[in-house]
Amino acid sequence: MFSLKGISVKQLSNSRILFALKSYTAGILALYIAFKLDLARPFWALISVYIVSQPLAGAVRSKAVYRIFGSFIGATATIVFVPNFVNEPLLLSVVLSLWVSICLYFSVLDRTPRSYVFLLAGYTISIIGFPSVNEPNNIFDISVARFEEITIGIICATVIHSLVFPHSVSSVFFQRVETWWNDAKKLLQVISLKHSQKKFIFAWQNLAAEISQLYILSRHLDYDTDNITNDSIISALDERMAFLLAMLYVISNSINHEKIPDILQLITNQIELILSTDHKNQLQLPPIIAHSSWHDILKWSITTNLNKLKKIYNELFELQCFISSKEKETSVPANLQLRKQHKRPLHKDYKSALFSAIATFVSMMTVSIFWIETAWPEGAYAAQLAAIGCCFFASQMNPGIFVYRFIIVVLLTIPIAAFYLFAVLTRVDNFFMLMTVLAPYYLIAGFFVATPRFSGAGTAAILALANLVLLQDKYEFEFANFLNVSTALLIGMGAATFFNYLFRAPEEKKYTRNLLSSIRTDLVSLASGAENKMNFIFLTEDKLGLFAPFLTHSSKKYGYLRTGLKDLNIGIHIANLRKAITQLPVKVTQSVQDILNHLRIFFHSSKTNKFSNELLHQIDFALSEVTALPATDARDDALLGLSGLRQDLYPHALPYQPSTREMLP
Repeated sequence: MFSLKGISVKQLSNSRILFALKSYTAGILALYIAFKLDLARPFWALISVYIVSQPLAGAVRSKAVYRIFGSFIGATATIVFVPNFVNEPLLLSVVLSLWVSICLYFSVLDRTPRSYVFLLAGYTISIIGFPSVNEPNNIFDISVARFEEITIGIICATVIHSLVFPHSVSSVFFQRVETWWNDAKKLLQVISLKHSQKKFIFAWQNLAAEISQLYILSRHLDYDTDNITNDSIISALDERMAFLLAMLYVISNSINHEKIPDILQLITNQIELILSTDHKNQLQLPPIIAHSSWHDILKWSITTNLNKLKKIYNELFELQCFISSKEKETSVPANLQLRKQHKRPLHKDYKSALFSAIATFVSMMTVSIFWIETAWPEGAYAAQLAAIGCCFFASQMNPGIFVYRFIIVVLLTIPIAAFYLFAVLTRVDNFFMLMTVLAPYYLIAGFFVATPRFSGAGTAAILALANLVLLQDKYEFEFANFLNVSTALLIGMGAATFFNYLFRAPEEKKYTRNLLSSIRTDLVSLASGAENKMNFIFLTEDKLGLFAPFLTHSSKKYGYLRTGLKDLNIGIHIANLRKAITQLPVKVTQSVQDILNHLRIFFHSSKTNKFSNELLHQIDFALSEVTALPATDARDDALLGLSGLRQDLYPHALPYQPSTREMLP
């Protein structure tokens, strides 16, 4: 049986079928409860089930908590805004559009499950606010009803997915960690076999992206059905994986820079030993004295980095053994705990968030003005759908394409909805019949929702049918009304598509350059001491992992990634200097500080990678001072930083000469 990452195609199909069955069961249960409570729009309960449903039980529960809280905020905001601005339709449209846009801005910035609070706060006000403008006196009752409908759907989805064959986040998380670990070992083999750097870099990026995805997935673990995992394990894994990945590039970069036979042989021999289980014994460092040659310094530097690689590899190996021992509920052994407590950062793309908010505001206002000027009865519905379209796809790297696909699915769904409305539902006279006739459509759509490639299409099909057929306890079988609703759906989604393309497509083309620019901004912070080494590694790897959706052309992708990885290496060297600077002799400290100041100014103002000869002389002078110091941790950190900077910034310069110190004034 063909398998992907240890999961067979048959298993994948079965899990998707199970997801479709569970989602449909939860949806029908929510719909039944909404009907029994005589709620005005019970179809929102059904929609809410599919919005919150996830294949993993813990993810459903975490999303449920955040979505209920967000829905409550949105409903409360509606009660505040609509009665106060209902007599000024244009001003009310501005207020509602601004609220949704601001909520969306913060939702895009926050890449953790917490973003659903902001998303639902904006999403709910559009669901309740726009249709309520004709009934401002009933706004409290309408808001409560919508909140009840949404909450019923969320609770039903949570209960069914948690109790019926729950698929735990924990098992998937540790399976993906194991896959990452195996891929990291393969990357070590790529280094030892001296495969092309392009192959290494593309594989490296996949691992970087997966680290961030694993961290985001781990945020659901607290809500998991069988989570016995101590938080310290997750933090320790995250830190070690990120640092191992950084060290893999440091070693790979050394191979590509230096073609000295004995150094190359040293690296390949040690990698082979690491992979063959000898990853505990540290190498003996060659001595460094005042007149050590550049070759001696390089060999010392690479040996030190190999020892760091072996240490972090061994710690990850022990963590894997600890996890496999089924003792995840206990504390991590002291030697494997976090070296330093820190808040794990993720990249926040303020520009994308801003342009998403602008596109949402303009979309909603355009449709609202059209609605106000034409007095079109379904205009409020169109404005509501423009907001929903923008909310659903704002977090996508290219939301315009997703909304466009949504419209294609809607167009395909319209004749199906017409068939249901005019040929099927006219014959339905009880809930059991309704449940039966809806089953084929929603089970098939649910299967597609569980398939990553077609997830958006499946969600679009579910939302489109629910909105077009409008499941209430009595139906309007009028073609004119159906045509009006279909037109509103297309206009609302069409506006979301057009303005997302208009405002975000040009920005997407600059996305990779913006990411690289933000890495350089982090280098400025690192050189000035405002950022620490581990946070810099986390952020840089996260940013480089985000390149994938934008770079389909391999040569361009390779060039961008090489630039970003070079900056990652430079950042590690700068961090080593910053760590050493407080413990070095005053005279040496000044030389190192001059280099850091030079780099800070360069990365703040320069758009090129051309470093001056003055900086090369400063590095050589500092090297001559540092090599003359006795061996200490501070000296070693400074030597690593200086030799690494010289190697990366001046790969084609003549080798460092110990006599440099005497030649400089």
